[in-house]
Amino acid sequence: MNSFQERKTKDLESLATRLMTDSPTSTEAWIALGYLCRAQNKVPKALYFAHKACEDDGWRPSTQAMLLKGRVLMDSKKFGEAAQHFHEALLSDRDCFELYEGLVQCQLEQNKMKEARLIARNCRDTLGLQAPRPLTLAASVLAKDPSTVGEAQVMLETAVNVAPYLLDAVYLLVDLYDKQGLYDKAISLLRQQTELHVNSKLHRLLGDFLSKTNRSIEAVDNYRHAQSLQPPDLLAASRMESLDCLPSFATPEVTAPAAAAFTTQLQMAPRRLGDGGRDTPMDDDQSF
Repeated sequence: MNSFQERKTKDLESLATRLMTDSPTSTEAWIALGYLCRAQNKVPKALYFAHKACEDDGWRPSTQAMLLKGRVLMDSKKFGEAAQHFHEALLSDRDCFELYEGLVQCQLEQNKMKEARLIARNCRDTLGLQAPRPLTLAASVLAKDPSTVGEAQVMLETAVNVAPYLLDAVYLLVDLYDKQGLYDKAISLLRQQTELHVNSKLHRLLGDFLSKTNRSIEAVDNYRHAQSLQPPDLLAASRMESLDCLPSFATPEVTAPAAAAFTTQLQMAPRRLGDGGRDTPMDDDQSF
């Protein structure tokens, strides 16, 4: 667990402790404990608290309780059960994007492409055809089919133009550019994004594309930047090590002919009397 994840876990722990002190049997307290256990990879305990949160809400559990339980079921690879929870929650809360997102992910995990497309389309119809997050969700489904990659790219470009802060759309769009060999487009997008965000992954991705286009020095600069930010990108170091030895960072190899030529030039250079009576070569500005 890196320092960033540790801070998030500590924040969750503080929130759960406060809620358990103020209202130990509240739905919010169970939900906070559930997310804390999930962050600690204690899936059975997380599922227990998620179940408690759903139970305590009576006959109609809250959206957040159902969302937590669905996510924990996904962690347990129980995608069918998770999908049921997301679907049930959507019946009473059609405006929650995270429920659509979870449901689409469950369908994709079960290789149900047609169902995933339909849910993503329903999300756009409900939350807005040109809304950035629903667009990104729909594009994530279309991108998995070679016949609809172009449509996915257009959707993602629209989403990024409308909401440059939406990194999920940026990462997915960069991946599509990579698969199509559109490296210059990816570099242009990532340069723009590194101006907007302090983000180690963006710099590592930019380094990857600069490396692919033989701009190794710029690539190394971005890999180093990716390592210096918090949280650091764990892949940046290995990517930098995998680069070939750069001319600017290496000592040029001196060949035998070059060494001989240098020795001849040194012997023919004008000389002056140095310290201790020794002859030493004269500097250019001291020669006649």
